[in-house]
Amino acid sequence: MSENDYVETLKLMGLGGKNALDKAQVAFVMDLYTYWKSKQLAVVKTGDVFSAPQIEGGELVKLWGYAVYGSAHMHRANQDAIYGLKANSAGKVDLDTPANNTTGSLVAFRRDQWMLGYKRQMTFETTRYANADATEIVALMRVGLINHDNEASAITYGLVV
Repeated sequence: MSENDYVETLKLMGLGGKNALDKAQVAFVMDLYTYWKSKQLAVVKTGDVFSAPQIEGGELVKLWGYAVYGSAHMHRANQDAIYGLKANSAGKVDLDTPANNTTGSLVAFRRDQWMLGYKRQMTFETTRYANADATEIVALMRVGLINHDNEASAITYGLVV
């Protein structure tokens, strides 16, 4: 893993990386192993040796002006996490063979290109229970994050951590 992985991920966001130009809207999210490895990169500096430090108070806050976040939920398919919160070389969690999960991933995304939306519209059903003098109301819907276009995020996987 190197600092070039960050730049190459940004370049994947649209033709020539055009969607990665607004540093206020773009951020990096990575698994925890990639996050810890990122703190060891040679390009990362503290305030005592660099006037615009990327590490403040022990936290990696920015790289080249882009916000950086570590996520404990990336590569987390279940609660017991016997696979160590890493992914295989294809960027997916292998639950059948946990020993295959040895790499990390890095995601760059644009905040303003995602919104909360309906995956399935809400449906209502009512059932009357005369013996209990009650009415059961059931409402079902699916909501989730919806992207405005296919260049709203980019991922680099297979990072050796």
